[in-house]
Amino acid sequence: MAAREAHIKIRDGVPTERVVGAVERLAAALASLVFPPFALTLVFIVLACFASFGHANDVETPKPEFKTREEFAKYREAAWAHFRRRCENDAGETINRVVDNVEAIFLIKPRREASEFELGDQFWMGDPYGYSSYEASNPVGIYLHDRGSKTISRRLVTPIKGYRYVEMHNPKYREEPTHPRYLRFSLGSVAVVNSVTKKAESRIRPRATGVDQLLSRYGITWDDISTREDREFWIAGGKLTILDLSTNEVLGERVGYVIDPQFGDNHQGRKSWLAVGFVPDAFCPKFENRFDRNKEFVAKVLRASAGRKDGR
Repeated sequence: MAAREAHIKIRDGVPTERVVGAVERLAAALASLVFPPFALTLVFIVLACFASFGHANDVETPKPEFKTREEFAKYREAAWAHFRRRCENDAGETINRVVDNVEAIFLIKPRREASEFELGDQFWMGDPYGYSSYEASNPVGIYLHDRGSKTISRRLVTPIKGYRYVEMHNPKYREEPTHPRYLRFSLGSVAVVNSVTKKAESRIRPRATGVDQLLSRYGITWDDISTREDREFWIAGGKLTILDLSTNEVLGERVGYVIDPQFGDNHQGRKSWLAVGFVPDAFCPKFENRFDRNKEFVAKVLRASAGRKDGR
């Protein structure tokens, strides 16, 4: 972990962005580590402690833009009422067609890592509902790797197969058309040094190949659908769409909303759109695992084939 992540600050029962970001990156880092039993136990204890901070407390102190607690209380009541209406009337999953034995998917608009400013910005249009720093830091790997039946904290989740290939636009092609138009990723075996044992070990990692033709017939994209009224209440809406690239048929669509229960409180560096990840009741629809929030829906529509996972 970077040194900056070691300075953990908690306020009002909600971790700041340093805690949330550190825990999300920890999940990715664990895949490359081999722990002795006592270390795993310690990791579980630490994660359990972080999870206990996941319930935001009511904020009784009025925000600066409100003159009295009564005004703030009315605002909070109106915000939660608006959120409930969004959940009841607009949020949900629609699956028009399920496809089996899918080997390749195309990321039309891969997630990118948001800046700290964006993660605390009330009007950041980066789809806070669907944003995960874990996926943003590894948008390809999250779809290539299988998800097991248990999280690192031993909580049961639905297993999800990874796809054999994940494709995306090649950024270099836009700068110089002599480069391949697309990048095709698959899992490959690489040698890494285990940070605990200091010994060289074989690990499976995404590897890219430049191509000019897609294997993928199906594409995934996302949009931020928040209105000004939503954001005034610290509510964000997002839409995840799965398309048949050959016909533009919409195979599935998920619309979801998230509310920041602390309404933008940025004390001690708190970043709303990261900290809210520890508050499951702030999302509708909810997820089994917030790290895989998009993969969970994609897997319902595009069922991966049993492809090889040995990196060959």
